[in-house]
Amino acid sequence: MDLCRYLEIETLINQLNKTITLSIMKKHCLLVFVLALFSLTAMQAQEFVFGAKAGVNLASLSGDIEGDSKSRLAFHLGGVGEFKFSDAFGLQAELLYSGTGAKFEESESFDGETFTAEATTRLSYLSVPLLGRYHINDNFSLEAGPQVSILISAEEEYSETITFDGETESFSETVDISDGLNTLDVGFAAGATFTLPQGIFFSARYVVGLTSIDTFGEADVKNNVFQLSAGYQFN
Repeated sequence: MDLCRYLEIETLINQLNKTITLSIMKKHCLLVFVLALFSLTAMQAQEFVFGAKAGVNLASLSGDIEGDSKSRLAFHLGGVGEFKFSDAFGLQAELLYSGTGAKFEESESFDGETFTAEATTRLSYLSVPLLGRYHINDNFSLEAGPQVSILISAEEEYSETITFDGETESFSETVDISDGLNTLDVGFAAGATFTLPQGIFFSARYVVGLTSIDTFGEADVKNNVFQLSAGYQFN
């Protein structure tokens, strides 16, 4: 191995180590920030209400996308807690498992040959929305605020079919794509909740991505998801 090639490899290794270190530091800073915010909020809150929720995600990817992109149906579930400062205002924090991603389709025909390709990108996150909440009345409320998510897993299922002279050949595979995605994703969430006197609630929310999920910075690709949820408040 010549010296130039050795230096190139060493440079790549150093860059990778810096990226990993930065990712770990971001996670630690995020944890410290969340804990500090919870501590300050708890001291000021007059009441704390907690519960659980689950629902469906209609997820999509926007930005530098190739091919025909469509929404993917996924789900979310987790815990909900609200620090209430008054009858009208509160701060709601959630810890959710949430699935995002998208579907892609492409089809071409030429000289009697037909080519069809389909791909499904499945992303799984641990999401922490921190939402300011305004209670219009005892039943209806509005909420909005930032959401920080940590990537748990990422895979892409790809399949293609080629038809020529009446013969069809198919190929499919599933690959792990987590190395090409940022561990941390930041978005902004806004929605509304309707709560029954029995503690059952229903909510609708839209989360728009603010940061690109592409690790290498070569493409600007962002998560977007529309959520419908049902849940229950335990107190």
